[in-house]
Amino acid sequence: SALAELKDCLPADCNAGYSNSRTCEMGLSHRSGISYQSIVYLVDRCTINK
Repeated sequence: SALAELKDCLPADCNAGYSNSRTCEMGLSHRSGISYQSIVYLVDRCTINK
């Protein structure tokens, strides 16, 4: 699989990831051990008034 070595390539402090495809989010989450979400969540997080 193209994602077989993904976990070893991520920085140790990486704890979230973003993608524009739900099926990619699922595969990336499974192979990396971290939670991947839709890029929409990142945009929302960055644009909410504080």
